[in-house]
Amino acid sequence: MKIRFSIIFLTYIFISAVFFSCTGNEEKGSDIKTKLTDDTDSISYSIGADIGDNLINQGIDINYDAFSAGFRNGYEKEEHLLTIEKRRELFKSMQDRMRVKQQAEASKALEKAENFLKDNKNENKDIQVTKSGLQYRVIKKGSGKSPDSSSDQVRVHYEGKLLDGTIFDSSYKKGEPFVTRLNRVIKGWTEGIQLMNEGSEYEFFIHPRLAYGARRNNDIPPNSVLIFKVELQKVFDKNIK
Repeated sequence: MKIRFSIIFLTYIFISAVFFSCTGNEEKGSDIKTKLTDDTDSISYSIGADIGDNLINQGIDINYDAFSAGFRNGYEKEEHLLTIEKRRELFKSMQDRMRVKQQAEASKALEKAENFLKDNKNENKDIQVTKSGLQYRVIKKGSGKSPDSSSDQVRVHYEGKLLDGTIFDSSYKKGEPFVTRLNRVIKGWTEGIQLMNEGSEYEFFIHPRLAYGARRNNDIPPNSVLIFKVELQKVFDKNIK
């Protein structure tokens, strides 16, 4: 029953089918004082937390009482207050409004990103720009070897933040460097790290088209400029898999 509900909800509200686990919207109203005594409790809470996070990220307001009543009607096979046709109509209308709002926000964010990058280049003499539009500054130049292809595997320490200074990811905070192949990360990283050599530290200012573009990625809003400080520690030998 939960799965059937999730498919209906996901289809008509979040047709883009990102990562919403809409299988359990009933957990949205969970009391934060609820004790999690077993796996079912913990899973239920996790589903509710994800739903809450994603609803607020989408800017969707809900009435908890109506929400709970609707879920209860469906889950307990009770008579619905609205027909499936009416619910579909409402979902489609909300989806259309969300799309218009998101497109407007993404367009505004892109304009802000491009204005920032233009000013950043013009006002800072140490900023260099590649043909793709990737901006970077050399904080420290190393003396080791450089990656020579996007298939190279590297070990880096990094910190990523948004224009407002919000740090959205940091290997330093995680307590260990990050190992990856350069063809498994965003384009700005793939290109930028190949400019570095071991021991270098660069700061990258990454245009949205070289990052996540117009789509949201967890805490990163659509069309965000990403600012990364990256320390290249090691370029692994080609035969390492």
